[in-house]
Amino acid sequence: MHKKRIAVIDCGTNTFNLLIADRLEGGVHYILRTKRVVKLGSEGIKDRIIGEKSQLRALNALIEYKLLTDKYAVQEIKIIGTAALRDAHNSPTLLRKIKKATGFNIKLIDGNQEAVYIYQGVKASKLLDDQCQLIMDIGGGSTEFILCSKDKIFWKKSFRLGAARLLEIFHPIRYICFHHP
Repeated sequence: MHKKRIAVIDCGTNTFNLLIADRLEGGVHYILRTKRVVKLGSEGIKDRIIGEKSQLRALNALIEYKLLTDKYAVQEIKIIGTAALRDAHNSPTLLRKIKKATGFNIKLIDGNQEAVYIYQGVKASKLLDDQCQLIMDIGGGSTEFILCSKDKIFWKKSFRLGAARLLEIFHPIRYICFHHP
């Protein structure tokens, strides 16, 4: 049986996810799934920057993932960057640091491609049927809406509105009041 060891790294606004699997002729066998909280949006997402502490967390996570992909003898790696990386003015500098430290080339995808990947993931779970359904993925830097069935996407839209953006704009802790009699 022919197999190929593959890895996918999703560099999201809040977390970086790593999946290592063997691609087999009859499907996929998962080897490792892990995630690291990096909070790229915690230091300036509304100003479209990635702060120094966030950059360090991202770099450390990807150095760790490089060690894991080497340990598991991964043959092919696909790495994608979503909202925070595609929006930040200083993203090119961070991407160069990552390339230098790990050799990783991160492909930045737009919101439409992100919606397609989300659809493909949900479709693979076999949760969709023939009816028109709504998938809503609330991320740190964006939210995707996908109207679809198990066979096709009818409509998709990505909005620059995610949990990290809302937290930075509204500071919800300021709005919580504790009233004591």
